[in-house]
Amino acid sequence: VWCRKLDGTTFRDPKVARLLNDRFIPVKIDANKYEKLTSMLGIDGFPTLLLATPDGKVAGRHAGYADVSQLTALLGKAPAPNPPPSAG
Repeated sequence: VWCRKLDGTTFRDPKVARLLNDRFIPVKIDANKYEKLTSMLGIDGFPTLLLATPDGKVAGRHAGYADVSQLTALLGKAPAPNPPPSAG
């Protein structure tokens, strides 16, 4: 129920969608198909949102439904992206 609510509300918010698409690579994992990964990540409730660094370390976590302000706060914990190298 809460996963569907997250899909239907928070992820549809234009500000959240723009932030996710501009700064992140969103990945949705079906816990029923990937039980070993879910267990390795210590996920025991759904939905659970994780922020991972490029080297696979968990930089942030939110268990349960997240409204726009909660998800925006979680995304704010992500390290700033590296600027592209200058051509000069």
